Amino acid sequence: MIMMASRISGSSTTRPLFIDFDFYTDGDPEFKKELITLMIDDLHELQHTLHPGPIVPEVFNKVCHKIKSPLEMLNDREMLDLIAELKIITTDPSRVTLLDKLCTDIVQSLQNELEK
Repeated sequence: MIMMASRISGSSTTRPLFIDFDFYTDGDPEFKKELITLMIDDLHELQHTLHPGPIVPEVFNKVCHKIKSPLEMLNDREMLDLIAELKIITTDPSRVTLLDKLCTDIVQSLQNELEK
């Protein structure tokens, strides 16, 4: 399992990644790159549902459904729990801000993994 230590890099931080990419990619570096890139794209899509203005529940839920498998692979319980909360109550701005930050931090971690 890969676990990246949290660290501050400018304004973004990284989150631990509890995923063995080799398990999902059979050690194929090109497939690993594709998988990470897809995860990053999905997280960016999720972030786009958060801005601008209020969350549109139908769009948010559709994107959450799409990103469920990658999030399960990442095994980030805090993020999964937060998404479950926001699927019920999409109007809490502090939770939306936290979800946005978690997405950014995970994207940073994934980008760091791509650079290895």
